[in-house]
Amino acid sequence: MSEAEALANDLDMIPALRIEKENTKFIHDKLIARTSQIERLISRHLGIPANDFALYPPSAWIEGGFNICLPIDIKNSHNVRLPSGAVIRFPLPYNAGESFIPGTLDEKLCCEAATYFTAVENESLHRRFVWQIRRLWNPHSRSDLTDTGYLLLEWVEDGKMLSSSWHEKMEDPERRRNLYHGLAKILLRLANVPLARIGSWTMDNDGDISLTNRPIFDLQISWNRHAIPTEVSRNTTYTSAASYVHDKLRFQEQRLIHQPNSILSVNDGTHQLAALVGMRALLPRFFTTQSDSGPFVLSLPDLHRSNIFVDDDWNVTGVIDLEFAPVVPQEMVTAPAWLTGRGVDELEGESLEQFRKRYDEFVRVLEIEEKAVSQNDSSSQRLRRDLDTGMFWYVLALSTINAYPGIFAQHLMPRFFPQEFQLHIEGASLSRLWGEDVDDFITRKLDDNENYKVAIRDIFDKASRYTVEG
Repeated sequence: MSEAEALANDLDMIPALRIEKENTKFIHDKLIARTSQIERLISRHLGIPANDFALYPPSAWIEGGFNICLPIDIKNSHNVRLPSGAVIRFPLPYNAGESFIPGTLDEKLCCEAATYFTAVENESLHRRFVWQIRRLWNPHSRSDLTDTGYLLLEWVEDGKMLSSSWHEKMEDPERRRNLYHGLAKILLRLANVPLARIGSWTMDNDGDISLTNRPIFDLQISWNRHAIPTEVSRNTTYTSAASYVHDKLRFQEQRLIHQPNSILSVNDGTHQLAALVGMRALLPRFFTTQSDSGPFVLSLPDLHRSNIFVDDDWNVTGVIDLEFAPVVPQEMVTAPAWLTGRGVDELEGESLEQFRKRYDEFVRVLEIEEKAVSQNDSSSQRLRRDLDTGMFWYVLALSTINAYPGIFAQHLMPRFFPQEFQLHIEGASLSRLWGEDVDDFITRKLDDNENYKVAIRDIFDKASRYTVEG
């Protein structure tokens, strides 16, 4: 990344510029230097000697946004029930903001493990894949890697990532139909298990599972990495949908307050604050008193194309990565926003019309699946209604890092401002309802942005001097 690219990005890039150094140190000191300990753990979990498997070398390790995965080749010479491959996955402390909120890694691991086990019990997902995970993951007291958490998972061999063939085959109606049927079945299985509260499943040190953790999702972990407080304690759960949505909007407000480059100009600040005020005003429209107390269901907000495995005909063979799968109001479980392959900010004009057609395709398939299991059409009717009322866009805005102002302006605001919305008139008036010190706040944030630019330039200046001197 160049200095110009860092300055042009509207995210806080300082953590990203430091991640590589921090991760390199963690990988070397905690993993490479303790390979023998990792192999002993694998041997204990799989119940086979070390010469019956091979841990891949560091050059083959897979580093993602929050974790690093170490592939394992299993030789089934003694135990035919084992898969031919597995992966031991370690969360990356700096990526998850462990130093800002100590205990984040433990929370993340406990919630993911508990969610896998719960999905098995409720048969919410493809049973073979999750059952294998359950068999491979076994909590126990240990003497190796006592300061580093991990999960041992099956390496998926049945199918390929949907993302690997998406652009080549997304226009094939038969493959899309197969994909939609698989996703619809998962959605209906989740909808059939109503739960008592909003939160995340978690596991304690005795292996007991309970729905007692705050709802954990990627936005929350990203906020940790950027030292943005969420002000929601780990043991917070909700029995009110409106209370949960209020806190999700508060997350966006916290980003505005604490991210140094969150506001780039007076107009930008006015736009973002007006959108936040507007989203809060619309909350009771979408989350009514009738639906406030449930039903609540397990969700898969991280169900993007690289977490879905399909065969050549796009039949869904598995779903991976349940680290962010909170229990949420049923109204927040929607159709995927990636149905056309377009980004959220690209869904306008012809692209929006194409998305509506694909969305309708998905809902029609959902209706077929409802009939196949003799289930009422409440899920399909809700999804069809959501696009008409704007609920789909409202929920989508809640889940984005910083795209909510654009979604609000493009898909929600026109419903209430049939004439052109003028930022310097209606926007300025709306933004003033955020607080009595709006002008002072925006001025402070512009000062923060200038200091942020100085900090970015200083990072690159030091890096270039180090390179020259080195």
